[in-house]
Amino acid sequence: MGMRRMGKTFAAAVEKKLLAKVEDFAGREERRADAATDDPEDVAKAAAKLIGGIKRSVAPRAKRDAAKTIGKIPDAVHRHSKREFERLGINLAEEPEMGKLIKSWRRHNVDRVGGLLDDELDTLEELLANSVGRTPKQLTARILERLDVTTRKAQYLARNQTLTLNGQINARRQQAAGIEEFIWSSSGDERVRDEHQDLDGKRFRYDDPPSEGVPGEPPNCRCVATPAQAVQEEKKAA
Repeated sequence: MGMRRMGKTFAAAVEKKLLAKVEDFAGREERRADAATDDPEDVAKAAAKLIGGIKRSVAPRAKRDAAKTIGKIPDAVHRHSKREFERLGINLAEEPEMGKLIKSWRRHNVDRVGGLLDDELDTLEELLANSVGRTPKQLTARILERLDVTTRKAQYLARNQTLTLNGQINARRQQAAGIEEFIWSSSGDERVRDEHQDLDGKRFRYDDPPSEGVPGEPPNCRCVATPAQAVQEEKKAA
């Protein structure tokens, strides 16, 4: 289950529970004036109760699904890195130890996803608590909009952290192969940030990288570290 699918499954489960209660918070459209006189404190308590139930019933399963998805990412990244090394003709005498890196990465990202889902539910609770005066149609639209944001955030987090892990694994494997320098290679499109475009094609030592770190480490960075050795050999061959 990918993170986008997990986000959609979570959003659908939350949506089902919330939309069934929309009129309890917004009131019927023809009684909108009456709804505006509801006691805000009572509405806030009802919102806390409803979201609390969702945190106990829906959120734990979503977090387990996310943990399973996150657990599969390191193996896929490692396979991709290995194929790239084979393509470049780089042989490793011995694979570097990745256990601690991967364990830390998994733990960090499972915690981040869990925090993301909890934060999104807190936002929905606040939305419900401040729903007095809105029509069911208005409140429904706000709920659906928020759940779409949740799905996109989960997808972005997974993509961003996968790029980060790929950069870290690539750097470790290169150094294990005795490669001390790398060429910063950007994706070469309009999405590349200016500071990374400036780094494109420049040579750095792993023990003295630029302030951005190694390619792939900065948030949502799609750049890669190309072994300087491989670049030199390609130039000689040309």
